[in-house]
Amino acid sequence: MMRRNLFLIVQKRANTACIGQVGFVAIFEHFSGFEFFLLPSRIHARPTATNANRWAAQNMCTNEIPQHDMKKLVLFSLLILILLSACGLQASTPIRVAYLVEQEGQLPQADLNKHPEILVTSNFVEFQKAASHRIALWIDKNAIKLVDSQWLDQLPQSSYPIIVIGYNDTLLSFRDSLQLCCFLGPALPDYSGAEPGFSVFKRDSGEPFAPITMLEGFKQTPTVEDILRISTDLLDGTIQPTATLPPPDVPTPTPP
Repeated sequence: MMRRNLFLIVQKRANTACIGQVGFVAIFEHFSGFEFFLLPSRIHARPTATNANRWAAQNMCTNEIPQHDMKKLVLFSLLILILLSACGLQASTPIRVAYLVEQEGQLPQADLNKHPEILVTSNFVEFQKAASHRIALWIDKNAIKLVDSQWLDQLPQSSYPIIVIGYNDTLLSFRDSLQLCCFLGPALPDYSGAEPGFSVFKRDSGEPFAPITMLEGFKQTPTVEDILRISTDLLDGTIQPTATLPPPDVPTPTPP
């Protein structure tokens, strides 16, 4: 949990000692592993010895901050606090999706930028680190070659929603491209209509023969909003797994 403490101190020294010092503003922001300070500012307004008497007569120890300067100082300090708070809020957004993609993928970058909960990366190691907690795994068709299929078939990530973006055929996406375990189908299927679209795969427990929560291809232009909605429903458990089918009844042979 990120802890953030903000302190604004505006201090104005009493005008009794004529020491030429004014107050200071100190700002402290504590993030995890990050600290920011504006150190106290001190102003010394001593004249040269030759002008000391004339300066003293004219100024009479005027070490007060003018009111309009004090207002500017407070406004400037508040602006810094707002900026630091905005950075803290952005940094605290939890990652719910990791999207592995190379160069220009199937999803517009402008749409991805609207969702700080989506981590976009072309680095498979970073993709793996993001999967240290339960998220949805999006894989662009142009980044399938980066994926370690054995890792993807292991728990806990094998129980996460896995979405291939670019193909609407589940067999092409998960058996023949990602080479995940236990997919059955024709040896030489016709993939002529497999684009555009996206395919979704979610196993209940992540085990090879666990009930399937979703296995479906969507033949459409893929959008961030459509895929994110399905991912969120799967992560939140809104879509329930299908029941394991019972073995078929085998009729008892009639004796001759």
